Parts: sequence; structure tokens; C-alpha cells
Amino acid sequence: MLRPAYPGESSQNALPSFQKASIRTVPNSLDTSTVSLLRGKSQPQTDLPDKDHLVPVNARYSPNPDSSLSDPPVWSDTSPKPDLIMEPTEESATFPLTGDVGENILQLLTKGQSVAQISALLQISKTLVKRWQRRLTTSDFMKMDGRRLYDDAFKQDAIRQLNQGVSVRKLSLQLGVSQVTLHKWKNKELMDRESHLYQFMHDPLPDAQDGSRAASNTGETGSPTTDNLSQQLQELREERDILKKALVILLRSS
Repeated sequence: MLRPAYPGESSQNALPSFQKASIRTVPNSLDTSTVSLLRGKSQPQTDLPDKDHLVPVNARYSPNPDSSLSDPPVWSDTSPKPDLIMEPTEESATFPLTGDVGENILQLLTKGQSVAQISALLQISKTLVKRWQRRLTTSDFMKMDGRRLYDDAFKQDAIRQLNQGVSVRKLSLQLGVSQVTLHKWKNKELMDRESHLYQFMHDPLPDAQDGSRAASNTGETGSPTTDNLSQQLQELREERDILKKALVILLRSS
């Protein structure tokens, strides 16, 4: 409340001290609303929502006017979204995949899948899928009862590259043959070689008596003499010893 002005005192001095400062600092160019704010008299704000109707900052009201306030807020596009997870499709679920990429590609190609579908399903490049597709359509890549047939020259070339140190994975991608098939070819070639050496070492060699008997029976017809047969027998025995040593070295290296 304002006190009455003392004699000799202006009416402005009768105001409280804080209002005196406010009045002294107000410029003449301000309007009445600004002056009232500076004096502490805030005007009513009718455009703000009620306290009970406040929503999160990054939320907006549902466009349905009948929805109650208890419904969860509809988040705007700026709110964080969860990462998208690719679910397996019905087509991919019908193909049981193995651990070999080549076998999976061939299986999907024979089922009618496109190059783009196989590339997306197996997470591999389209170039690799096209390479297997070309291999599937060539004349060397024949099919009979679900088994692929290769000529002997193709197999020998693959085995030669494996023996030279080319990795099975690299050769599989290069030739379009599964890694399991390459291992089978290499193991079969090694078994055939060992079997040939085993038969050669265990075949009975002609004795010196048999050679002398054959020479005596055909001594006058110009046949080899006993000395020549003995020399040939000695050479065969030396060759057999060399092959035995080579077989031992081969088995140790494998």
C-alpha cells in the first residue's frame, strides 16, 4: 500500500524502493504492457495448454479426437527408431543350406532362383553367382541323376594345381567345383598312386634260377644269356628299393 506523501515530498517518493528503481529504468519508448511486465504484473497467457494436458516434447497428439489422454503418445519422425532386422523369407526357408557355398549356389540355381536373390540370400557377390551359373550351363558340367560328371582332363588339371600349392578354396571359386569334390579327387589320386606302388613292390621278381633255366632251354636260339638276366634282375631290385624310399617320403609329406 502507498503511504501518504510527506510535506515537501513528491508522490513518486512515496512508492516502494523496488518500484522506484523499476520506474527510473523504464525508457519512454516502451509500451504499457512492457512496463507492466517490468513492474512484476504479468499478463494472463491464454494460449498455453493446461498443466494436465502436457505431452512429451518429441510427441504429438493423435489425430483421432475420440482418443483418450491415457493412450500412449504418437512419436514424431525425429524420435529414434529400432534397427531393421531382415527376417527369413518363405523362399529361403524352403532351401536347407549346407556349409559349402558352391553347393548352396547350385542348389538354389536348380530351384529357379535368380542371381540377385541368391546374392542377397547368401551374402555373396553377384559375380561369383554368375560364374557358377555359367559353369552349370556349359557342356562340361553335365548332370545325371543329380550328380555332376567331369572329364578326366579337367580332373587332372585340378589335381595338378592342388599339388602345386593352390588352396582348395581359391581353386573351388576359380573352377566352379565344390571343395568337397576337390578333396575327393585329390584323395583318390593319392590312393591310386599308393596302390600302384604297393603292387609294384610286392609283385614277385624272377629268380636267378628261373633265368638260368630259361637261358638253358633257349641257349642256342639267340635268347639272353644268364649274365644278362642277372644284370636285369639286379637293376629291377635297385629300382624297387628307390621306389620304396620314395613311397616313405611321400607318406611322410602327406
